[in-house]
Amino acid sequence: MNKQELIDSFINERKGIPPAGASIFKVNGVEFTLDVFELRAKELGWINGYKWGVEYQTNGKKPDLPDDVLVEFKSERLIGWNKTSVGYVDWVFTTEFRIVDERHKPKDQPMFINFTVDRRMKDGIVISSDNSWHARGERPPVGVECEVLNSALDNAEWERCVVKFIGDLVCVYTSESCNERCAHLDFIKFRPIKTEREKFVEAALEIADRSTNYTATFKQMYDAGFRAPD
Repeated sequence: MNKQELIDSFINERKGIPPAGASIFKVNGVEFTLDVFELRAKELGWINGYKWGVEYQTNGKKPDLPDDVLVEFKSERLIGWNKTSVGYVDWVFTTEFRIVDERHKPKDQPMFINFTVDRRMKDGIVISSDNSWHARGERPPVGVECEVLNSALDNAEWERCVVKFIGDLVCVYTSESCNERCAHLDFIKFRPIKTEREKFVEAALEIADRSTNYTATFKQMYDAGFRAPD
């Protein structure tokens, strides 16, 4: 099995519910984070231990699902399959159900999977380079190593940091310029650390954009350190 198949098998065996207390998992040599587990579980159609489209017996009990999730159900008082939200089902007389909410339908292809996990310890925090938070448009979780821009500082610049705490209003991080800093999130921006390839392309484009003379541009690139492959 490839990496994605190993992760999918691990998630399906646990019905989309990660082992308690774990933040990084290892399956047959493949390491991935809790963020990746939770994101991929959603993509596979899991929600609170139930999978989209699968029929489950209820024994007259309400499943552990949010009230707004759309389901089809069979009832002792109704004929055939009926459809409504979890919160409107009379579960006492319901015999079986299945999730049909399109929001939880499995994805044909994964939206984002970052298999690379850079694990180090600093001040008791597991440091990770997993960037799945950025792909989802979220703030970085505790332990992520990324770049931060604090506009509340004089001459603010992007710098490498490790997130130690992040709440609704403030965050705490360590960086190259400080041992520990608490900042209001209104003044903070985060982004993943750029790869060497991304830095190369960005620098090359910056040089190329300054001139329409290709000969001069290539000379500048050479002087800046760019070299042809062997």
